Amino acid sequence: MSDADPYAVLVAPLNATGIPYMVTGAHAASMYGEMRFTEDLDVVMQVNRGDAKRLHAVFRAPAYYIAPLEAIEAEAARDVHGHFNIMHNETSLRMDVYVAGREASAKDEFERRTSRIIRGETVWFTSPETLIVSKLRYVRAGGGDHHVRDIAGMLRVSGDRMDHALLERTIHASRLDGEWERVPKPAR
Repeated sequence: MSDADPYAVLVAPLNATGIPYMVTGAHAASMYGEMRFTEDLDVVMQVNRGDAKRLHAVFRAPAYYIAPLEAIEAEAARDVHGHFNIMHNETSLRMDVYVAGREASAKDEFERRTSRIIRGETVWFTSPETLIVSKLRYVRAGGGDHHVRDIAGMLRVSGDRMDHALLERTIHASRLDGEWERVPKPAR
């Protein structure tokens, strides 16, 4: 395991590209809830085919491994579920990049993202409501109990700052009510 800073070696170069992104997964859950260690950085990015060259310009070999231009262009062209990786070779820190979908909900999710300054670097995070819904989808797909624990931690730590009406509407519209019931809720 590395002591390297994923925000310095992965997010700082990503910020240099100007491509809109938001950190999700365990790093975002830790931001809104309780710390959970992970070395990988999960990022949703509004990347299009033309952005592949910009990514390659900042994530250069031999310091980084980045998927080939053609692979990034192909993933960016997908309507949903595009994915590629970037890795810092010296530290083995990896960024899993998920291409934002083209549906209206993806646009809304980017409008609700939040930023934090971490060690001098602006870092964009998915909103806690979006992250909870995403984690409930993983619960439905058979994901581990860590997703339920992440959600419960987020509700305990940041629940008073969440849009609960939006969260409940989205959960119901996504038919995730059963998964939501599995999450222990703090008393309000």
